[in-house]
Amino acid sequence: MKADQFADFTDNGAVAITKNTRDVSAYYETSLSEDGKKLTIKPKVDSIANIFDGSNYADMVYTIKKTAKDRIEGQNFELQNDFNLNVRLSPSRETVKPEFVVFNVAKTREDALNGTNLLSTEVLDNFPTADVKSNLTNKLWIYCKAKDSGGRIKSILTTETIIQSVDGRSVKDEVKTNPEGYGSFTDLGDGYYESLFEYNFAAADDGVDRVTFKLQDFAGNVCNEVKSYDVCKDTGLTLVLLSMKMDPSERTKGIIDDADNDYVTSEYKFEYTGNTNLHVNGKGKTVYDTVTFNIYSGNSEKN
Repeated sequence: MKADQFADFTDNGAVAITKNTRDVSAYYETSLSEDGKKLTIKPKVDSIANIFDGSNYADMVYTIKKTAKDRIEGQNFELQNDFNLNVRLSPSRETVKPEFVVFNVAKTREDALNGTNLLSTEVLDNFPTADVKSNLTNKLWIYCKAKDSGGRIKSILTTETIIQSVDGRSVKDEVKTNPEGYGSFTDLGDGYYESLFEYNFAAADDGVDRVTFKLQDFAGNVCNEVKSYDVCKDTGLTLVLLSMKMDPSERTKGIIDDADNDYVTSEYKFEYTGNTNLHVNGKGKTVYDTVTFNIYSGNSEKN
């Protein structure tokens, strides 16, 4: 179809424009490029106030009908389905920055969603043993609730920098991450959005990985606040048992009546210290959870 043959798409019903299900096609005009490949839809200058009704934005749906008609010589062209384009418009350049409301980083999906057992935000130099343990992981789960009164949240931008190598050397190896960001946000209404997703490290090497997170919206605005975590990234290091310690108060006893022998079983709980070969602040030791051993005694070959 040539531009000089073009009949306004909104006139013949080939294009419909709605705002909250209300047809506002009359407030728009269309034009076609000379080669007939580019259709431009834009508000009429004197109709902008009617479209926004004093609001900072308007959610619009542009629909190109599957039976859009070319009125010239009665020709028709058809799409297989209606084509819908959902957009949020602003009467001026949208500059409102998104904000974090809730941001949880954990090792499991459930902890991220529930806000339990979260990673520490302490910087590397302040890590006590307990926080090294809490931040030692091979994967991350992110739950984010955010607010953006000016537009929609697009994604979470990240940076990664290895700041300590596995052997404890201080380094600064910046890692390239996805420039489009991560996470898919659900609209909760009233300007609130949420996302829950597993974050896969961009860094290939293990070590202490400083990961930062920022919000961006579809207008390109980036939030002021930066969330930062020093993650002890361990995806394949071998655990070496260094020591074990028994807590006597955790000892329990019981008698088991065996057909051939009576023997006593004692259950002990041990705290063990392991070395993952990941040295943090010159230390490679990490305290792990307690484990239980059954120790049998008595006149039994089952000992």
